[in-house]
Amino acid sequence: MNCSQAKQIKIEDFLKSINIHLDKTRRAGTVLLYKAPYRNEITASFEVNTVKNIWYDHGTGTGGNILDLVMEIKQTDVPGALEYLASKNFEPSSFYKQKEPARVIQDKKIEIIKIKPIIDPALIGYIKERKISFSIASCYLKEIIYKIWNSKINDYKIYRALGFENDRSGWELRNKYFKGCTSKHYTTLPGITNDQLNIFEGFFDFLSSLELSKTHKLKFDSLILNSIALKGKTLNLISEYKKLNLFLDNDHSGIEAVNFYQKNHKNVKDFSVNLYPYPYKDLNEYLVKK
Repeated sequence: MNCSQAKQIKIEDFLKSINIHLDKTRRAGTVLLYKAPYRNEITASFEVNTVKNIWYDHGTGTGGNILDLVMEIKQTDVPGALEYLASKNFEPSSFYKQKEPARVIQDKKIEIIKIKPIIDPALIGYIKERKISFSIASCYLKEIIYKIWNSKINDYKIYRALGFENDRSGWELRNKYFKGCTSKHYTTLPGITNDQLNIFEGFFDFLSSLELSKTHKLKFDSLILNSIALKGKTLNLISEYKKLNLFLDNDHSGIEAVNFYQKNHKNVKDFSVNLYPYPYKDLNEYLVKK
């Protein structure tokens, strides 16, 4: 099997073959919604576009074709993904044939309108709810005005969110009711010294560490993953440091990430064990409830 042949396999049939079942459909059946097959989630946010035969995970901001999906699930490369798909022996009916859509379907893509300092009262209130001081938040966050296509009104709707920039000039977007991104990548921030690296899953955990330390800049460099799925892309980065300090979530994905970093670095300290142990979900929840 080559790449072109593999890309003709219907993603929905592949998911069915690994016992991932449909949660709901949208847009007259052209979009199928699942719970992500490679991470734990309660609310389904993994979309399959049956017109284009592609997928998009709104929880992590990642997506692609079937090869990208298999590589994510099996943690393998392209040859490994091809070998795995070939072993499934899909029926001819499982192969996708490109069709012209009956009508043009607008992609649900975030488009930024404006980036500015935080002044919106609702966003300021949300920062206070997360127990982050405005002086710290304003050093690292922006107010983002953005729009998303709304198929019900056949037009864009405009929203506001806190924005945290990643290393590829994408933005993590958060407000009280929304969690998303323009493009997913990790964020690196300098500390006072650079012999150790602090690793956080999300930016509210990073801001919480500043709040708890009563500082606007941490002693060591920081890596904010913005998605636990990006941990595999940080191997070259972590090799530059003598020690890793982990501030990850107390859930299955967080534990897997701790094991990943312990496997790939000789000097790792997991602060979730002593600083904010279970049942605290993460460092920000510890800050809010302590």
